[in-house]
Amino acid sequence: MNSLRAIFNLLFSLIILISPINNSFMQNNQWIEVDPSKYGRQWWDKNSIQSLDINIIEIKTFYLPSKNKSYETSGLMYNMEIDCSKSLYRDIAINGMPLVSKDWEAANGDYLINETINGACSK
Repeated sequence: MNSLRAIFNLLFSLIILISPINNSFMQNNQWIEVDPSKYGRQWWDKNSIQSLDINIIEIKTFYLPSKNKSYETSGLMYNMEIDCSKSLYRDIAINGMPLVSKDWEAANGDYLINETINGACSK
């Protein structure tokens, strides 16, 4: 089952990378990488910031897990809402697929998410 998931992730990533729509979309992004951690690397797109409310923004992020994870992926694209006044976030989509549960969460020591929140909320 893990092999099928890895193949699916690879094919999905290749389709996205070679898609002309994606290539033009990617040119309009300004990816900012937060400092990597032992869990992987994460970027957030400065040009994707949208103000939804007084202290709530929506951004796009890209997460690349470290090689020592128990699953393989070529990376995950997230749409994330951030409550800058409370330092909370919620993922609203992963790789373009909307999520059903959209509960607000604290970073709970997740360095990559914490740095993403700090960086995006300071812009």
